[in-house]
Amino acid sequence: MKRKTHIYLLSGCLLVLLIQFLATDLFPGFTGTDDQSVELIQQIAPGYQPWAKHLIEFDQPWAEPVLFALQAIIGLSVIGYFVWKQSKKKA
Repeated sequence: MKRKTHIYLLSGCLLVLLIQFLATDLFPGFTGTDDQSVELIQQIAPGYQPWAKHLIEFDQPWAEPVLFALQAIIGLSVIGYFVWKQSKKKA
């Protein structure tokens, strides 16, 4: 890959991180669908005990948004790479 392409990919990754952190700061009371579903299940069946546990649990509140942003960056990088490869084929 050319140096210019690396700069574009890095800039895109940093932009996704910035958007993620701004979104979590702008909406501090935002709860994800996982949290909403747990609350709903506890309302419907208060005695329900889950049969599986989380593989990883984080103590820090910032860990989950960082992992979500990392997942978004990886996905965008893969999509960007294939779009770039297809555009090089056609040219």
